[in-house]
Amino acid sequence: MIDIKKCAYKIIVDSREKVNKHILNKFEEGFENKPSHHDMYRGKKSTYTNPIQYYIQEKGLKVGDYTLAVQLPSKEVINFKDKVVIERKADLNELCCNLFDSKSKNEEGLTRIEREFKRAYEQNIKVHL
Repeated sequence: MIDIKKCAYKIIVDSREKVNKHILNKFEEGFENKPSHHDMYRGKKSTYTNPIQYYIQEKGLKVGDYTLAVQLPSKEVINFKDKVVIERKADLNELCCNLFDSKSKNEEGLTRIEREFKRAYEQNIKVHL
């Protein structure tokens, strides 16, 4: 049994992910843990997490924009880049452009994002959009 509180986590960021400074800034600041409205009524204040460590993957990820690496207490590192990734889109407009851009279709008629999802499916990588 592994005590996950004793594990170290690091977010892996694809180097091709360009417009993400606001996300990296949030990793560096830490995240706000807001109390429930009941606890706020009782005077409990928000707390902040420690900064989240991240690493920019220079050669890029096979698919997706972000993934996770975990260092166990035994110092063994488990990299999830071949298991689960996050594909980020700025907004609904970007998603629609990626899905319906006829200029990015290949000879099979697939757009770039469809090819990426197909590659993930073939490699058994779970993608969260």
